[in-house]
Amino acid sequence: LVMATLIVLGILTTMGYQLIKGIEDFELVQYMIRLGFFFLLPFMMSAVLAFFLQVLSPNKFVGMGLFVGYFLSTLVMASWGLGHSLYNFSSSPTIGFSDLNQYATSLTTHSVYMLYWGAISCVLFVLGYGLYHRGPLQSLKVRWSKLGYHLGKTGKAVIAVSALVAVGTGAFIYQQTILLNNYITTEETTDLQAEYEKEYIQYAAMPLLVTTAVQAQIDLFPSEQKVVARMQIQWKNKSQLPVEKLLVNWPENTQQMTVTIEGASLGERDAKFRTSWLAFNTPVAPGGTISGVIELTRESKGLRETGFDSTVVENGTFINNWELLPGFGYQDRYELQDRHERLKRDLEPNERANKLEDSTFYTQNFFGPDGDFIQFEATISTEADQVALTPGYLQKQWQQDGRNYFSYKMDQPMVNFYSISSGRYEVQKAEHNGVAIEVYYHKGHPWNVERMVESVKDSIDYFTAAFGPYQHKQLRIIEFPGYRSFAQSFANTVPYSEQIGFITDLRDPENIDPVYYVTAHEVAHQWWGHQVGAANVQGSAVISESLSQYSALMVMEKKYGADKIRKFLKYELDRYLQGRSTERLGEQPLLRSEGQGYIHYQKGSVVMMAIKDRLGEERLNANLKAFNERYRYRNDPFPTTLDLVSYLSQNTMAEEKAFIEDLFNNITLYDLRVKDAKVTELADGKFQLNLILHADKLVADEKGVETAQALAEPIDIGVFSVDPDQTSGESGVIYLKKHQLTTGENSIELVLDKKPLYVGVDPFVRLIDRDGADNIRKL
Repeated sequence: LVMATLIVLGILTTMGYQLIKGIEDFELVQYMIRLGFFFLLPFMMSAVLAFFLQVLSPNKFVGMGLFVGYFLSTLVMASWGLGHSLYNFSSSPTIGFSDLNQYATSLTTHSVYMLYWGAISCVLFVLGYGLYHRGPLQSLKVRWSKLGYHLGKTGKAVIAVSALVAVGTGAFIYQQTILLNNYITTEETTDLQAEYEKEYIQYAAMPLLVTTAVQAQIDLFPSEQKVVARMQIQWKNKSQLPVEKLLVNWPENTQQMTVTIEGASLGERDAKFRTSWLAFNTPVAPGGTISGVIELTRESKGLRETGFDSTVVENGTFINNWELLPGFGYQDRYELQDRHERLKRDLEPNERANKLEDSTFYTQNFFGPDGDFIQFEATISTEADQVALTPGYLQKQWQQDGRNYFSYKMDQPMVNFYSISSGRYEVQKAEHNGVAIEVYYHKGHPWNVERMVESVKDSIDYFTAAFGPYQHKQLRIIEFPGYRSFAQSFANTVPYSEQIGFITDLRDPENIDPVYYVTAHEVAHQWWGHQVGAANVQGSAVISESLSQYSALMVMEKKYGADKIRKFLKYELDRYLQGRSTERLGEQPLLRSEGQGYIHYQKGSVVMMAIKDRLGEERLNANLKAFNERYRYRNDPFPTTLDLVSYLSQNTMAEEKAFIEDLFNNITLYDLRVKDAKVTELADGKFQLNLILHADKLVADEKGVETAQALAEPIDIGVFSVDPDQTSGESGVIYLKKHQLTTGENSIELVLDKKPLYVGVDPFVRLIDRDGADNIRKL
């Protein structure tokens, strides 16, 4: 009753807050389901367990101790192999909520589990009632002997029926989640990864076939979480060795699959590893091409404890070809990365990426061995009230047998990485400089659509002028459920999570605009990632991600001004420093980033903006344009960060080139501080500002050990009339110029026309300062 009262008060308080924020649609059903069904009901069952333990105990303190002991045990039960909700009182799997897909299967799943635990709670409550202390204090043994009398026929019947319900639902849950859907624990999954590596790593260097053309026929059945696909594919042997056989890794949720290639046969499926061998009667010679058909059915069945399929859903399906189709060859992405776990299982330390200097991977895209450019067309069918989308241009649309059909074809080569989407969408369309812009969104999520369209327009304009023409005549943004929180760029198509874009509150103008920025970042991938790939070696993500970060930041700067960029770069710098503090294997320089997001995203942002500050926007963009022109749609070879640095260094002076190489080749850190600042008003009404600044430059190794370096660089000194975090454009900037700073203390004297209130060294985050908190000083 107390908890129910608190929940009601919480609901009323939240509704009041909604009113203040201008939201009138309270969605009371959500309160009832989430707080009542998903929270209060399990809580009440836990209260029954606490009551039962109290009844069994000789005094209340023992009872409380037993319940606390039970609660603490739930924190470690998963590590004992007992993480399944069948063994954790009043618990059930959590899937989450999406406006597009509502509760998906979670209401059904939670209801079954609550029936199971409700029946057990009923047994415990009735037993607790029968064993409850009555009259003088009695031992448990005495109370147990009188249990039958206190229960009576009604109590015994309730226990019997509840026990039958608990056994029946428990057996059903076991059959569905463990037998049908093969539930395995985290430890078992780790063991399986290790066994896969031991079994198949011997085939890692085996030559593979590369996809060159795809004709897809895909039938989506979203309400059944089912996909039926027939893929006509052309492959080429681009290696120097004949291909005799291929390891085939079956996709998840796929029990039916055939691979039909003339002169080849697919062996039996190893259920443990989900693998088969595809053997060729006559090996495919180097340079040879073959065609074949892959047919499969992907289907999610029954209740699941884990592994809910968030790709194929009732409304808002978004799945890519890597998730839908089998993978050929040894999959190093299955390897364990944790060195401790590898040591426990007798595995040698592995490499996170191929070495930058290993030229054997220069003809392999960073998307993977099968990530080259392809010709693509697809026909997709879906349910009658949904729209299906994939990269390419719509050629034809029709209805047949109560289903919608859409035929798409791409008019030029694209990366072998494509999405398949389906949903009940509203669509907003715009035309901009010959590019058709379309945003497919959930009916209840119109708020940020205009901002996305605006960002697409601004991005295409800036990137076209800066780096070269946009390769498509269309760009689509497609909303998908918030079970996954990211946006992803495919050829002329950008699936975008409701969680990070469509329901983001943008009403506070002082906050960073993530919707505008993320949209610009994904549009930038049409240049960096799709026009220009990267060799599958260290640093590959720098070409796709760091350059997209820079591109998006420049669009942001044109839109919102340098002050908003300062706030964003400060945030990125903090996240980079946080990321390197938790690095477990070893930090790499930007040049050699090994899938380390805090490096190629966060550090990459700061580094590229630092280079822009040194070279100027025009020179930097000219170098990037030349880089784009050299490697656009080229795979002979794909570029590396060595090539990128070479192009960034074009038309630069010696000190500028050294600055760029230092940022890429070293883990360079700065220690910049305002140690002292004094303001003196002069007789003529001006103000003299005397500064003492501390400056150090350090280079760290992969373990974080720092070595001091001589510093002699031009670094920004800024003086402000307001807090730099609150500046609007240049309105608060009194003075901003570069001064040559050297190692140690630096004294600077400035004469200003306006009274300064704040002073800063590197105030706009041009450098990697290991502690940005002491860069700004209030006067």
